[in-house]
Amino acid sequence: MKPIDQYRPSPIYALVKILPLAVLSLLLVYLSLYAGPLIIVPGMIIPIVAAYKYFYIYCTRYLLTRDELQVTSGIFTKRTESTELFRIKDYVITQPFWMRIFHLMSVKLFTSDRTTKEILLSGIPASDFTQVLQDLVREARLRNNAVEIS
Repeated sequence: MKPIDQYRPSPIYALVKILPLAVLSLLLVYLSLYAGPLIIVPGMIIPIVAAYKYFYIYCTRYLLTRDELQVTSGIFTKRTESTELFRIKDYVITQPFWMRIFHLMSVKLFTSDRTTKEILLSGIPASDFTQVLQDLVREARLRNNAVEIS
């Protein structure tokens, strides 16, 4: 299975996702100066959680082949979910204002797969991904003689 394209969330997307944790951590460390040293413990644990979340988001991979879409996630334990392309029915592109500034997008795919009804590709660079996906889905349906029944 030769990959056609590979996507991954942008580092900027990962940073924005952990921003609330970083602000909370700084706030707790600042408050520990006035309220006592006990508050500094959560202020030191939260950056570890934020770093784990950052690397978890950043280590996610979306691999697109002629037959399937594979989503691999995890840091210590990798999990790969695979969905055949002819099962993809529809998609929604989401670009909040901050994502548009950084030329990012999130794509939610709706499938007829029993185990994975929705696939979310978050924080990928804005591109012609959906056009490529549509063409590949069309080809996969022709190869597999798949007919969509609603």
